[in-house]
Amino acid sequence: MTIGGNLTITGLRSCFLGVFRVIVTQNFKLNGSLNADPDGNELADNSIAHNLNCNGNSPSPQIGDSGGGLNKVFGRANGQCANPALVH
Repeated sequence: MTIGGNLTITGLRSCFLGVFRVIVTQNFKLNGSLNADPDGNELADNSIAHNLNCNGNSPSPQIGDSGGGLNKVFGRANGQCANPALVH
């Protein structure tokens, strides 16, 4: 999937959130996502043209058990997403 602009997810309350193999042509923001699954907030194999910003998420964004690879960020990875186990 390609998103021709920004992807923003704010204040999600759910069991699980997974974002896989998405091309974001601008910024990706994940803020305040609370998941009941300790393996929630999985981000893998995404390509973000600008910045990846993550704050206040529980659990912290991760690759998890998806078997996916690192996310490619061509700008900066900030906050909880400034984790070398998540991005390159």
